[in-house]
Amino acid sequence: REKAIEFLSRALRRQNSPNVSLLNRLAGYYGQIGNTQREEEIYREAGRVSPWSGTWFNLSLALKRHGKLREAREAVDRAITIDREAPYLVHAALIAASAGDKAESNSLLAEAKARLAGG
Repeated sequence: REKAIEFLSRALRRQNSPNVSLLNRLAGYYGQIGNTQREEEIYREAGRVSPWSGTWFNLSLALKRHGKLREAREAVDRAITIDREAPYLVHAALIAASAGDKAESNSLLAEAKARLAGG
């Protein structure tokens, strides 16, 4: 993992512009080695350089793992604003349930189910 971090960091420095895919991979590796601060920083950087909703979803997953529910909800809400996808809605529902908001969780799950059913 450390070698992957080194390789990806070098690849990013060589590019003329930030690469959201490489940034997301790099953040993931930092998370795997337990450097949660760097993981979050890089996901946020990726979110600034690209409108891809997956970055905000990845950040939200990391923040939830780190016990930062409010920030996790903010990040998944950004993903949902970009792409209102069922996986994002389910994740937001899980965060709402963890925060004790059953009504919000149920509403988000119902919407996710409807989207999966084509509605």
